[in-house]
Amino acid sequence: MIDEYQELYTDEHYKKSDGNCEWEKNVLKFGDNFAAILYAHNIDYQSIYKNFPKVYFPAGKFGFVHYNVKDQINFINKNKKRTPKNILEIGGGRGEISTTLDFMGYNVTSIEFQKNAKQWFNKTSLKFFNKSHNINLINKNIKDVDIDLTKFDTIIISETIEHIPEKHFSNFYNNLILNFKGYFIITNWLYMWPLPAINEYHCREINDEVFNQFSNSCKKTKYRLYSHLCLEY
Repeated sequence: MIDEYQELYTDEHYKKSDGNCEWEKNVLKFGDNFAAILYAHNIDYQSIYKNFPKVYFPAGKFGFVHYNVKDQINFINKNKKRTPKNILEIGGGRGEISTTLDFMGYNVTSIEFQKNAKQWFNKTSLKFFNKSHNINLINKNIKDVDIDLTKFDTIIISETIEHIPEKHFSNFYNNLILNFKGYFIITNWLYMWPLPAINEYHCREINDEVFNQFSNSCKKTKYRLYSHLCLEY
């Protein structure tokens, strides 16, 4: 049976979507993808501005053209206060986060149900790092995934939570509350808040009420600012 949501996320959608410019320049989007990896290493997002000053985009200019993913990885390696080992990404998209973490030497599993996900992950790994990846790619809708969360120490959802209907996410989240121990990270572009439900792609509103629910179920809120949330379970 074809998943109705899978049909939305075509190659053409990715090419036109937010983040394609960064992908073309071999750089992680600072306000969401890079931020998620920072939090996984217990690095405060605000600390990047001293090292990446042009992240403050002047009107009509793109700060990412001054940097690339290797610069971002070097920053992480110099500043990390935590080293994850086994990472689960939900909604891997083109594979920027998962391939970066794989390149950094971590064990990475990614849930991404876009039908050409395998090709995109291969393309991104070769483009960014000139190598094949070792990611365990689960090409299914999250509602159909039964996964042992006890083997992971980090779960990342970047630019994805607003794309997952609540009814599709509830079983996974109950599993997380009961079985997961580690960092649970949600990021979108920092100041894009709240996230409205505006079409079939952004199908769920994400706001402070939703983040409060997540925070109330965890051991500790490590970071929370606008659309950034890092929780410790």
